Amino acid sequence: MERFDPQFAVYIVLGFFVFFALMWSGVVTLIAYIGGWRRIAADFPFSTTSFVGEVKKKATMCSLRISVFGRYNNCVTIIAYDRGIALKQLLIFKISHPDIFIPWDSIKNVSEINYFWYKGLRIQAGNHYIDVYGRATEFVREQLQRRK
Repeated sequence: MERFDPQFAVYIVLGFFVFFALMWSGVVTLIAYIGGWRRIAADFPFSTTSFVGEVKKKATMCSLRISVFGRYNNCVTIIAYDRGIALKQLLIFKISHPDIFIPWDSIKNVSEINYFWYKGLRIQAGNHYIDVYGRATEFVREQLQRRK
């Protein structure tokens, strides 16, 4: 009878981690494209070389909705700058999710939304609609009021 080779177990464990990392990257990338994050980031890229102003306030673990397939629950950081608002993903979801910076003057319309179980704000930036809900609603509302 053959004995169990410990080296084979190491290959199985390493193979699992590689497989998991590839699957995770693939799913997060698919969500970025189908959900609409990439389309908004293409129109409103966040650039560290351009001056966005001083950080005024920051809210972490925020929720927003970009499309039917683009729901980001408790994984977005919203940062208010002098010149606009930035949306950033948590590090673990950052693959294919570049940071977004929406200048204040690009926000065309803000309206209240009321879905079945949550209330929030719908922000129109260019041709894109972003629904902000949960604890981020008051944060964004406050920042928009300060801009008026």
